[in-house]
Amino acid sequence: MRNRLDTKRQYTEVVMLKFLASTVGIIFLIGLVVVIGLLMLIF
Repeated sequence: MRNRLDTKRQYTEVVMLKFLASTVGIIFLIGLVVVIGLLMLIF
């Protein structure tokens, strides 16, 4: 029983990590696009 709970907790941790990673990736891509757009406006 304890082993099953441990694997479930590890699974939820992995899902949270994937969610956080995808969110950070999306924010990073948006920031990159904004920076490139500003540079194109300036130069």
